[in-house]
Amino acid sequence: METKMKLKEIPIGQLKISRSNMRCGGKAPDVSDILPSIRENGVQQSMLVRKEGKGYGVVAGRRRLFAFRIVAKETGKNLKAPCGILEDGDNSAAIEASIIENIARLPATEMEQYEAFGRLKKSGRSVEDIAAYFGVTEIKVKRILALSELTPEIRDLYANEKIRVSTIRALTLATLEQQADWLELFNDEEQYEPHGDELKAWLTGGNIYPQKPHCLI
Repeated sequence: METKMKLKEIPIGQLKISRSNMRCGGKAPDVSDILPSIRENGVQQSMLVRKEGKGYGVVAGRRRLFAFRIVAKETGKNLKAPCGILEDGDNSAAIEASIIENIARLPATEMEQYEAFGRLKKSGRSVEDIAAYFGVTEIKVKRILALSELTPEIRDLYANEKIRVSTIRALTLATLEQQADWLELFNDEEQYEPHGDELKAWLTGGNIYPQKPHCLI
């Protein structure tokens, strides 16, 4: 990946988390391991940013930014951080940098991988390319990308850990009509929605239970 950048020290007040960062909007990260070093030496590794509005969005370096904000608040100074600025049109490079940094540091959830892989796919990357970036099999990438076959409501349930992995795998093979029928059962307190192998059978015409059991094993 060839990325053209210029280096610049940017006041922390002009920095925010970029919309391209895969963890944009997530909870504040734990920076206890890097905070002492940043207190003493400042940010030594440049953050990757791009121009967004009147300021700059941090594509790679989210934890450094959060730690640097703490130091700025402690000192009461408008500190400056070293940044590499991506040129206009480098959106694909920005996405890749964010994904690689975050997944290399901490294994992402399947829904985070779905968002990340999907962005790369939309930017023109093949399944083979995506698999090579993260050292995973192409089958895994295809399995994650298959989540795009789900309705937004079902994806939200999975993101909130309300659906088992085996169930979500089966639902990716279901038609939209079948997904809607399953979701109706899920939302009905009196009906039972099939899971896992039961769901596979149900999708091919198997029976369902007439009432929702009190406890699922």
